[in-house]
Amino acid sequence: MVVMKDVKSRMNLKPIRIKMNDFDCWVSVDAAKAVGLFGGGAEIARQVVAISACREISQKIYKEDKRSQVREVFHLEKRWVVKHMKMRGMKAWIYRCLRVTPPWREWRGCLSLAETGCDVVAPLGVVFKRDGKYCGVGDMVLPHINGGALYEWLIDNRRNSETATEREVIARRMGEQVGKMTRGGLINRDIKPSNWVIRYDRHDRYGTPIMIDLAGMRNNTGPDKVLEMLGALYAGLEEVGGATMGESVHFLKGFLSQDKVTFPGKKRYHLRLLIFAIFEQSLIRKNQSI
Repeated sequence: MVVMKDVKSRMNLKPIRIKMNDFDCWVSVDAAKAVGLFGGGAEIARQVVAISACREISQKIYKEDKRSQVREVFHLEKRWVVKHMKMRGMKAWIYRCLRVTPPWREWRGCLSLAETGCDVVAPLGVVFKRDGKYCGVGDMVLPHINGGALYEWLIDNRRNSETATEREVIARRMGEQVGKMTRGGLINRDIKPSNWVIRYDRHDRYGTPIMIDLAGMRNNTGPDKVLEMLGALYAGLEEVGGATMGESVHFLKGFLSQDKVTFPGKKRYHLRLLIFAIFEQSLIRKNQSI
């Protein structure tokens, strides 16, 4: 998996265009080579197309609705994730021309978030098949994550006293990621718990929380928008048992350790203030959804 800190100094994640007979393929050569793909741009594009075309019966479906399908595939003796967007027709063609399709917005969100120093799962490529006048919006290929979904992990470990310390560590690390993002001038409008994963490493017993599905990245316009975002995250956590006061404090300590600009002042004062402000925003969010 490609998870990068200080991506700007280590590799270039920006896509380059490779034209093929039946496909337009945009690939990140550096990101692809980091996970074991080989060759130049054209060869990597062929491998990305092959991954996107995998249709094994045994593949795992992570998510499927009327708009998209996210599946796990096995190719080149490795696991990969393919996000297939179902949008087609004139609307899809216009979105492609303007580069505002979900894959493009997610790639741009990844680039922006990486610039803030956050860990990201870097896309390897987007594949567009030319099969008519109005073709689809493309399939995105990503590396498989050595870990699991935060949402499922929280359900499995809800109010479990044996994992209380682990939950607090994860909460603080989530806060650090969000603090880096807001300090870098960004907010995530789709920061719900299901859009986080935990990456496991043999040198780290707790794991690292990472934001995914980054199409909702927007410019940070001030404290009010940050509070709305944190309130939305807190409301989402309520669906899996909510966060304890201790976990909330650890999250905010992590946040304030990275972002000292959005809410300036003494940390002790702002821990109490922010917890109540975020709780208020979560109530507003839940009332709006009723």
